[in-house]
Amino acid sequence: MTAKQWFSWHSLSGVWFGLLLFVICWTGAFATISYELDWLFDDTVRAAESSPQVSLASAYEKVQETYPDARIGIAFAGSETYFAHDFVVRLPDNPWQHIYVDPYTGNIQGKTSFLNIQRFFRDFHMHFFGVFDSIVSYYLVLLFAIPLCVSTISALYLYRGWWKKLFTLKLSGDTRAKVASSHKLAGVWSLWLAVVIAITSMWYLFEFVRMDLADGKTAFTDVGDFAVNPLPELQPQDKPQLSVVALAAKVKEARPDLEIRAIRYSGGYFYVEGQSSDVLVRDRANKVYVDPYTGEVVYSQTASSQGIYWRLSDTADPLHFGNFA
Repeated sequence: MTAKQWFSWHSLSGVWFGLLLFVICWTGAFATISYELDWLFDDTVRAAESSPQVSLASAYEKVQETYPDARIGIAFAGSETYFAHDFVVRLPDNPWQHIYVDPYTGNIQGKTSFLNIQRFFRDFHMHFFGVFDSIVSYYLVLLFAIPLCVSTISALYLYRGWWKKLFTLKLSGDTRAKVASSHKLAGVWSLWLAVVIAITSMWYLFEFVRMDLADGKTAFTDVGDFAVNPLPELQPQDKPQLSVVALAAKVKEARPDLEIRAIRYSGGYFYVEGQSSDVLVRDRANKVYVDPYTGEVVYSQTASSQGIYWRLSDTADPLHFGNFA
């Protein structure tokens, strides 16, 4: 294509798609700091550091003891030392909500709506709250990866030698010339972000197309046919289950390298996920399934044991969310 054609593509991608791209990127920017916004505006989310620290498993048992009729969906360890443990819980005749436990005292600090700031911005960013049919809303956002890629690639072609112009800002000429120069300078400095977001967004679009039109697989290992490596559902037994603390200890015994970041029950199994020695992966890259009646580790997954495709899938989130640093 000629330079004029590249310029047309670059301009049209902004004119046709710029407003919605701005909304998507704006909500994504706030989604990256949404946990911190919850911490800022809601003191139940905060943890005042002291010692000793209460494990996520111990906090889980505290919530079970305090709310015996509650259904605990999943429990998350605080992402930083100043965050409380977060339990997504449903009480009888009530919607899902968050219950926070101080990781230093073990005290339950309070409850908040499930739709907190973090959930608001993430649902807005991912699928516009599902205002259309849910899958349509997801694709509406995902398809904007294409104009973002077009805009980024065409800009690279048009602005040759961009790396030499990191400090080039021309303030001479009319208003249009000044705005154009500012636009180019901002584009050069944000290029790394545009490339990362464009590539990971295209990856998400590919994953959704693959899931919907090809194999329907959403995980490497899980309980159900939607996993590449499906585990059989564990049937209830006529004997008591081990405590959550005891089961977490079994996990640590089998995987001393694993920092437990989340706990739940899945398909009858006691399930944990977290971080290990693998670099740049989301927590669910490392999974452990335990028989809650015997404490036997039924399956242990590491990020590197899934193969290259699922390893890349688990790397996309840290890159896209920006929580790699």
